[in-house]
Amino acid sequence: MKNQEILDRVIEAQKGFVYEKKVDVDGYQIWHCHKPGTRAYSFEIAITREGVCVKGDIDTISWSRRTGLDFLAGRDVDYYIYSKLDGIYQDKVEVDEEAVDRFLAEEMVRWLWDEWDTINKIEEIPWKEYDIVPLDDLVAFYEDQNIDQLWECSAWELYRETRDLDTTDVHRAYEIFYSNTEDPDAYITVPEWGVMFSMYMACYAARKIKEMEDGSV
Repeated sequence: MKNQEILDRVIEAQKGFVYEKKVDVDGYQIWHCHKPGTRAYSFEIAITREGVCVKGDIDTISWSRRTGLDFLAGRDVDYYIYSKLDGIYQDKVEVDEEAVDRFLAEEMVRWLWDEWDTINKIEEIPWKEYDIVPLDDLVAFYEDQNIDQLWECSAWELYRETRDLDTTDVHRAYEIFYSNTEDPDAYITVPEWGVMFSMYMACYAARKIKEMEDGSV
């Protein structure tokens, strides 16, 4: 799920929300974010001198550094705010199925061009070397051509091994990729959905609180 889709889910989830300050003492604040009459998606933002914690009917996340509402209300959620998240939550990742398929497609197209002189059964490759090609189209092309040398294409073997991968099979995904490819920088994981959803929920709430307090966002 793309992050814009997560934001859309957050906006929908927080319709009718109220943001209540429960504690405000000596630099410590606790905000209760909820929809009256239900606990669904309700959560609290606890701000201390040592960091911020978000906890409730969403995944718990925290930042162990001096931050606050201004930080959470920032717009650079995907990079800056995420980069400051405590490591235990940054370590929570899942297999990025789109990235896996994109990597395999790029490798398959590259292999076709690299092996051009040795594959006599193909009269014409319908793509340029660095075209972005849907993986399903490439697979159909490979199968239609009945290429004898397919066993030499590591991406083809990877394709066969990754069709039953689940987004939670992170360790297996790494084992498959790094035992079949020389590319150590293949980005095949993304932050766990629950972590991103909680972060977007907290940041969206922080912006609403800032608007409520001083209209600064």
